[in-house]
Amino acid sequence: MGNLNCKCLKNIISKKNKDYEPSPSIHSNNNELPESQKNLSFKLDKENEDNIRNKKNKTNKANKTMRYARDKMFDEFKVINPEKNIIKKSSNNKDIIYRYKKHQEETSYFKRIPTKESFDEEPKENIFMNNRIPSSENLNKELAEESKENEDIKNKYFSIEPNYEKIKQDYSTLKSDNEYIKQKYSSLESNYEKIKQNYSNLQSENENIKKNILDFKNEINELKEKDKNLQNQNKEIIEQNILLEKEIKEKDILMQKNNEELQNQNKKIIEQNKLLQMQIKQMLEENLSFRKVPILVGLDDIGGIYFMNATLQCLSNTDELTEYFLNKFKYEPNDKNKIISNEYYNVIKNLWNRSNDNKSFSAKEFKEALSRENSLFSGIGTKASKDLINFLLERIHIELNDIKIENKIKKNNYMSSKFDQNNQFNEQAMLNIFTKDFKKEYNSIISHLFFGILETKSQCQRCKYFKYNFQVYNFIEFPLERINQYFFNIGKRLNYNMYDDKNPDIDLYECFEFHNKIEPMIGDNQLYCNNCQDNCDFLYQSSLYSTPKYLIINFFRGRGEVYECNVNFPEQLYLNNFVSNKNYIVYELYGVICQIDSGYMNGSFIAFCKNRIDKKWYKYNDDVVTLCENSNEFRIGMPYILFYKILFNN
Repeated sequence: MGNLNCKCLKNIISKKNKDYEPSPSIHSNNNELPESQKNLSFKLDKENEDNIRNKKNKTNKANKTMRYARDKMFDEFKVINPEKNIIKKSSNNKDIIYRYKKHQEETSYFKRIPTKESFDEEPKENIFMNNRIPSSENLNKELAEESKENEDIKNKYFSIEPNYEKIKQDYSTLKSDNEYIKQKYSSLESNYEKIKQNYSNLQSENENIKKNILDFKNEINELKEKDKNLQNQNKEIIEQNILLEKEIKEKDILMQKNNEELQNQNKKIIEQNKLLQMQIKQMLEENLSFRKVPILVGLDDIGGIYFMNATLQCLSNTDELTEYFLNKFKYEPNDKNKIISNEYYNVIKNLWNRSNDNKSFSAKEFKEALSRENSLFSGIGTKASKDLINFLLERIHIELNDIKIENKIKKNNYMSSKFDQNNQFNEQAMLNIFTKDFKKEYNSIISHLFFGILETKSQCQRCKYFKYNFQVYNFIEFPLERINQYFFNIGKRLNYNMYDDKNPDIDLYECFEFHNKIEPMIGDNQLYCNNCQDNCDFLYQSSLYSTPKYLIINFFRGRGEVYECNVNFPEQLYLNNFVSNKNYIVYELYGVICQIDSGYMNGSFIAFCKNRIDKKWYKYNDDVVTLCENSNEFRIGMPYILFYKILFNN
């Protein structure tokens, strides 16, 4: 019974300790659980540790009681069998155990007492309550209580285990939220750094602003001081003004007195002027009768240049040009830059000198100067009158121009850009640019009297691109043969036979109509288009944009063989239909150069001029000057050049 009880106690105690070991599911991987579940598992572990500690205390007490019982049992054994003291003296434990077992078998007394073998040398876990061996009932009660505690702990664990998955999910969501919060924190941290930098920049700017404010305050203080000084100065000025006003009032009083005296003197002077005017009237009446007598001086025929004498006579009857050379021109014979102007001045002075009793004058020096300055006029009987007029006007313009330019009249071209769909363009703007440049380069008596502006328009037939060209002109030339051919082609010369000896007459207005016609430029005559970047068909038109005070018209009759035809021209020319600015323009005829006899080389060229003094027509045939018998005598020959002066331009 003793051996059985000891073995049962040992097995029960070992089993009980095994039952109270902590479960691995609770204690394993605590680091992987969330904090809420960690806390819960920590509580369970703590409760188990407390239970185990209590159990160990109980087992230690039981061991002590077992040792006490064993020692007491050996003491009893010694008392009963004193002969067996050999156990202590023996060093062999196995021999002692054998003798002890044998002694137990011999005596029935020791059968109820547990042997030393039943404890396995020294039992570790035995339960003895109140210094005695516990009964089976007490052990069963304790075991039942402990099993209840274990079931409660298990129930708690199993009640917590279903919530573990939810806690795990919450942990994962919390982990993701934590990462998101970390990212937000990092972004906020970077924003914070930027804000910090901006704040530092703002602080520096604020410091600069404060410095500027201090500077402004200093400037304001300086200005205030200046204002004070100015106010003091103003006060002084006001005081001075008051003194000046007093002085002015005093002077006004004196001036009034002086004015009264002057008025009296003026009355006397007016009376004297009336007497002088009476005397001047008498002298003018005497001089008018003398001035009304025209100055008629011819030019000797020195040969060499056709048209020279006739051209000089017509130019000398140009009122404003002759008045300029007689009254304003500065004659400087040694000035090499005014050679032609000086020689022309000598011609005009001799043609309009009342003290000259000669009826003719030789322009030999003038011709020699022309031949020296231009080789075109060095031969005999060469070149037409238009070449002489063109060279003479250009050269005098260059010599008398206030702005020195090249020895040619510039032809400034101003092209337009591509226009809008309605083909509207700012023509006036282009003309303003041209006139500004014109005024910069042309400032002479010739440019004021003889220069006009010619306008040419051309339109590309492919892209409808417009080009404009403004240029200066000093005379207009009309090709008579081409004009007759043009009107024959358009059906206005129905009675004209090209093979007849006599060519049909041409009207001067037909010449202007031919000049302003729209001409197609096709085939070999194509023009280059800036917009298309290619040669294209164009429609081309030339017209007079503005006309000069004195208009010179030349009729080109060919070189060599003369194209003989008559030209009908009016004494009053109306050009409002042929000028692009649509002004109402009226010209009056004052000079005609014509050929009386037939043949370019054999005919004589004479000038008909309206004298600038008596306004009568005179015939200038070299050195012979005669009064025209009738008003249409200047129409007897073939006209080559017409001279018109403007009467009205609005």
